[in-house]
This record gives sequence, C-alpha cells and structure tokens, in this order.
Amino acid sequence: MMKLVKYQICFFALLFLITAACEKNSKPSETDDDDTMPQCNEGEKKCTVDALALLECKNGEWTLADECMVNYGKLCENGACIDPWRYGSPVFDPCEGDEHATQMTLKEKAEKYDRLARVLHVHPLHKRITHVTLAEGYTEDNATYENVIAWDTGENDGLWTGLYIASQAFRYAVTHDDEALDNLRLMLEGMEIGMRITGVSGLFTREYITPNIAGMSCPTNPSEYVPSTDKKDNKWVKVDTDGTIVIYDAVNSQWVRTEHKVPAEFAGYCWLDNVSKDEYSGHMLALGVTYLLVDDEEVRTKAAKLLEEVADHLILHNMAVVDWDGRITEHGRFWPLALDDFPGFNAILALSYIKMGAVASGRQDIIDFYNNCLLQKSGPLDCLGQPLTPAQSFADWLRFIGLYVGHDACKSNWNNFSMVFLGMFTLIWYEHDPAFRWILADTLENQMFTHNDNYRDMRKQHNAAWSMIAASMKNVGPGSSGQDIKAVNDAICALRQFPESKSMSNIDTGEDDFPTDYNCESRFAGEYLTYNPVPVYLRCPETFTWWSNPYGHWQCTENPRYIKQPADFLLPYWMGRYFGYIDGSW
Repeated sequence: MMKLVKYQICFFALLFLITAACEKNSKPSETDDDDTMPQCNEGEKKCTVDALALLECKNGEWTLADECMVNYGKLCENGACIDPWRYGSPVFDPCEGDEHATQMTLKEKAEKYDRLARVLHVHPLHKRITHVTLAEGYTEDNATYENVIAWDTGENDGLWTGLYIASQAFRYAVTHDDEALDNLRLMLEGMEIGMRITGVSGLFTREYITPNIAGMSCPTNPSEYVPSTDKKDNKWVKVDTDGTIVIYDAVNSQWVRTEHKVPAEFAGYCWLDNVSKDEYSGHMLALGVTYLLVDDEEVRTKAAKLLEEVADHLILHNMAVVDWDGRITEHGRFWPLALDDFPGFNAILALSYIKMGAVASGRQDIIDFYNNCLLQKSGPLDCLGQPLTPAQSFADWLRFIGLYVGHDACKSNWNNFSMVFLGMFTLIWYEHDPAFRWILADTLENQMFTHNDNYRDMRKQHNAAWSMIAASMKNVGPGSSGQDIKAVNDAICALRQFPESKSMSNIDTGEDDFPTDYNCESRFAGEYLTYNPVPVYLRCPETFTWWSNPYGHWQCTENPRYIKQPADFLLPYWMGRYFGYIDGSW
C-alpha cells in the first residue's frame, strides 16, 4: 500500500513538471499576459485606485513609491501626493455679491484685525489677548495698548488666546510674514507662563494677572482666594515673594502659605485654578497647528514640548487634569464614561490630545499608550483604572458624541460643539491610519456637521470657523461625496458679513425678523431659541462669534471705546487662506 502511494506521488509530480515545461515553451495566445513585456514606462507615476499611495514604474513594473496617507496624511492625484483639501482642484465662490457684505474686502478686514490684535489687544508684558476699554478721546483707529484703561481679562483667557495663536500659525504658513512669527513667539511665551505658573507640568491656568500693568489687577476680595470645598468653583491663588502659593482661610480670617511652590519669577502674580476642557481645547488647537505649520525651530520646539507635557500629565493621571491642590478639576475628566460629558465627546478630546503629544514628542511610550490603551490595538487592556471603564477602544464611543440634545437640538450645549470640533480637527489632521481616519472624518461629516437633517444642525448655522473645519477634514477622493464646496462658500459669505469693527454697536434683533420658537426651550430655563440662526451681521460683537449659540436675540449699545478682540475673524480667514478656500486678493 505504501509503495502504491509513493508511485502515485511520483506520477503526479512527473505529470506536473511535464505540464509546466510545456506551458513554458508554448506560444501564448493573444489574450494571455506577456510577462516578458514591460507593464509601464520607466519613471512613469500613477496613483493607486484608492488614492492613498503613489506608484512608480521601475524595471517595467509598478512599484510602491510613496504611501501618501500613511506618511503625510495626504492623497494621491495626478502622480503626486497632495493635501486632501486640494483633491479635485475645487473652486469656490468669493461671495462678492452678498447684499450684507461689508464695504471692506476680506483682505482689508484681515489687515485691520491683525494690526489691532498686535498693537491694541495684546500687552507685550501680559502676552495674552483680551478685550479692552480705551481712555477718553481714543478709538481703535488711533489707540495702542498704552491707551487702554481697562483690560477685560476673564476665566477663558487661555482659550481665546489659543484661538488667536492658531490664526497666526495659519497666517505664517501662508505668508511667512515676520510679524506673524513675532506674534507666535510672544504668545507662546504667554502660553508657557500659563503652565509654569501652576507649578504642575501639563497643567494650564484659566487666567493669570501680570503685576504692574495699568488697568489690570488681582481681585481684592479675600473670599475670591478661599479654596472650593467641592471643586465646583474657580478660585484665585496668590504667588508670594518666594513662589509659595497663598490662599485665604475664611474660618480664621487669615492668609495661609501652602506647601505648593511655583517659580519665584511669578512673585506678585495671581492666577485662577480649576482649569476646564474649554481652556484645553484652545491651547491644544494652538499648539497642534503651530507644530504642524510653523517651520521656525524655536517656535516648533516650544509647541512640541508643551504638547508632550500635556500628554504626560493626562497619562500620569489616567486621563484626568489634576490641579495644583491634587484634586481633579471640575471639568477635567477625559475618559469616555466619566459621566460628566457624553462618552464620544470625551473620547475625541482624549484621542486628539494624546495623539498630538505622541507625534510631537516621537516617544514610543506615548505612541503605545495611544495605540494600545486608548485604541486597544493589541487586544483588551485594562489600562486606565477608572470606574465604569471597560477595556474598550475609545473609538467605539464615537457614535455617542451627544451634540444634538433634545427636540431639534433645543437642549444642546454650544460650548460642546466648539470644543469637539476643535478636537476632531486636530485628531483627523494628525491621524494617518487610512481606515481610522476615514471613520473619524465620517463622524465629523455625518454626526457633527450634519446630523439626521436636524433642523438646527451645524451645517445650517452659517458658522464660518466650524464649516472650514468640516470641509478641510472631510473624506474626499474615491468612495466619498467629494469636497464640501457648499460649506466653504457659506463660510466665505459669513466672513464677508463679519463687521468691520468689534467695538460695541447699536443692535436689536427682535421678534419681527427672528421669531421665537416657544416649543424650543434651551438648556437654560426660560430661554427659548429662534427658528433660524441670526446671521453674523445682526449680532452684537462677541468674544468669539462662532463659539456661541446663534439662535438668540441680540441687544447692545454703541460704545466705540469698548473693543472686543478679533480672533473670531482671523482664525477662519487664515484657515481659509491656508486651505486654498480664500484667494489673497478677495
């Protein structure tokens, strides 16, 4: 029996060799591939069908020349790796015929607001951007920071400063202008102060007061320095002459030196604790964009270091922000089931911040934390030690972002819209894994920007900044719906309507033009939204126009001496310039 099997094996082996030899020597038919003929011309280039990689002809065969998406976050078109937002060479409408457009062009408004930001809204010693009140006889046309009598600082100074920094990073990437670079250097020093003054690596303050600046001072009421017992209030701390943090003991009516110290160079400063996700969203946008776009080594290194410190802080504290007093801040929880925000909302911010820290630092331990803890790529891993937190990928929570709350989004929190749009923007930009990036961009397009054709979804809100984000980071190329030209055109028109001045003006948008929907009570009792968003030309000047809920009535009184900072025009304008949506001559 064994001999028979051996003979059969030998017979079939011999038959196989004879057949193969005959096939090799036979003349191929006209329909057969001729392996001896070159498949392509030497040096010729083409893109893969999915547009993710570049192929080049070598020795008559197509070989992989460059993985455009994996290496750079780009797509392949016409034999080259290009930025996704340029795929298909989209053309946009300058919106010149808008009846509500200002007399100033987009370029003229940008020039004016860039000048005002630098000479009026930023004190060179304070290094943060704020609203200002001018002395008698001065307006924005003839004033500088030396004519400011009151600096309108606030608990979200770091957020607004971050958005301004991001605008200057885009500006520098477009123009390589020395002034934009100087602005970045100055403002990043302020961002460094905002972290070092806390005495905790990776921890930013909400607000700090620089001593010896006219019109800016620390609170004088001692109750402002009494620590919050439940960490639900933002409280001030003083920096003593040796850097020791000083607080107020209300029970014994006395000042108390704590054991916490910061650099002594901040003696005389005070700062506000209990930093929030809002603050971090601005900081991280600024740092992430600066690291990607600015080629100045000093600036880029500084941004990278701060990104790394934030990632280290979050990893050390199991995805939480821990304040100077050792307690988690009220809005400082970034794991999905922290039960303070929707799981997908927390997941996007967490993924974004750790991813940026991983890329900017190049450290394998942060990369591994992102891949194996947050995304669970190596299998189930219980790595956070937080309650109600299974060993599950943060990506699994993306469908639970919770932006559109209540009937027609009536109960939505517009702060959350803003934070998660910024977080998703940088996450997609930094994430080069084609499959995961596609999922993220699909979430941005179909859950965040548009949501089941919701009556009040973001696509319908004429929001210049978030429309730019949605368009620039959406899925394009094969298998996608293509470039979102409509969203970009809408953003350009909103910028055309943006006022020429951010000094307070006379505005009263009443029921006649924008009726109230009394079936749509907001998350604040007794506040009802309008049916349609109020366009930007009918709104009062705001801290950052695109951050707020546009479904409300607006009332304000003219005051040419009170001027709000202009980052809300500058950020989407320079984004539009960088992404090729806005021509420099418009």
